[in-house]
This record gives sequence, C-alpha cells and structure tokens, in this order.
Amino acid sequence: MFLMTFSKKCERCGLRYPEDEETCSHCRNMSDGEVVKLKDEHQKQLSRVKLKAPYLLSVILLTFSVIIWFLFLAK
Repeated sequence: MFLMTFSKKCERCGLRYPEDEETCSHCRNMSDGEVVKLKDEHQKQLSRVKLKAPYLLSVILLTFSVIIWFLFLAK
C-alpha cells in the first residue's frame, strides 16, 4: 500500500525529509564539510540519471522499431 507522507526541504543540505521529523535525517549528524560532500554526491547522481534517460529512450524506440519492422516483414 502506498503511504503518502509530507516532506520539507532542508535548508542546510537541500534534500527533503519527513515533515514530522524535527531535523533533517540526511545531514543532522554531519559537519559542514560532510554536508558539502553530500550535496556534491547528490548532484553527481542526478546528472547520471539525466544522462541515462535519453539513451534509454533511444534504445527502447530502436527496439520497438525493429520489432515492428520484423512483424511487417513476416507478412
């Protein structure tokens, strides 16, 4: 079952955490230097996802096109 929880954005690290928690679960026990590293790693992960999406879409479209092409050739 899907449980929707409300969240708020941490002013320190920029990530979201549950609204019912007093402090951010991502950076509450980190020094400022560690928070900077956390933000950098999060940005790297986001950029990897953004790079993969067009390639994945291209592969799906190419696969679909090849399947359709073989279906028409089989007739």
